[in-house]
Amino acid sequence: MPSAKDTVQAKIQGKKVMVFSKTHCPYCTKARKVIDALKKSGQLKAEDVEVWEIEKEKDCNAIQDALESISGKRSVSHQPSTLILTLVCH
Repeated sequence: MPSAKDTVQAKIQGKKVMVFSKTHCPYCTKARKVIDALKKSGQLKAEDVEVWEIEKEKDCNAIQDALESISGKRSVSHQPSTLILTLVCH
């Protein structure tokens, strides 16, 4: 079984836009709405984006640790140069 960091890295590399989200996070909700609008307008293809609701995962804490090791932040952060959004609230 791959580590949480390997899984996170694979998801980032597999999509043009990757959102690590929690359903109760207001920033994540806003990001999902923007992504939905971009998809509806044709500016973003559905196959180019993934939203992963990480609180549904049994290894949620390990995923957040992996995001922290990649982005330097455990909570809300973004890396616009690579179109990666990591929106994770405690």
